[in-house]
Amino acid sequence: MSSKPIVTVGENELTHVVGQLVDKILRDGFEPQAVVGIATGGAIAARQIDPALGWVLFVCTLRRPSTGLKTGLPGVSAALRRVPSPVADLLRRAEDRLGELMGPRPSVVNLEAPLRETAEVVRSKGLTRILVMDDAVDSGATLARVVHDLRSMLPDDVEVRTAAICQTRESGRSMIAPDYVVFERTLCRFHWSLDYRARPQ
Repeated sequence: MSSKPIVTVGENELTHVVGQLVDKILRDGFEPQAVVGIATGGAIAARQIDPALGWVLFVCTLRRPSTGLKTGLPGVSAALRRVPSPVADLLRRAEDRLGELMGPRPSVVNLEAPLRETAEVVRSKGLTRILVMDDAVDSGATLARVVHDLRSMLPDDVEVRTAAICQTRESGRSMIAPDYVVFERTLCRFHWSLDYRARPQ
């Protein structure tokens, strides 16, 4: 069973954690002109970025089939939020371990977001530095799909980099490694997670 730490990131902590992520990006010398937040979590996190930076915000909805399955089952969220914290942690680590055993797989998903419209705005504004942001990177399939599709629609001189609050696996076990991350080999329970209320008191 995975022994990775589990970090709870509530509403109060999110702004601070996103600030840490932005600091890493800026210290590296990369100054994005726009950020594409992958819904749900990446978009929520991207909205915490200081507006004074002037980054144009886009939202991309790209959901994994497993997420849709879990959220579509009646009572799943309510049940997970009632279980004791140790049980919730056990379930979360078991899901992570199962994902690691299955290995990285191409994302078979429905791209709902108008990435083409995003690309058109980027071109019309002459933007050349784009940041794609997600909350957590596990297999990396979602992030890899968004980056691939976005790059295919943009001119070659547009630089696309990636960021995430956490990366749960080593780079070799993920289809893509974020350029910037706050927590490595860590499982994060965000305030939008199905089991968030099961966090330790």
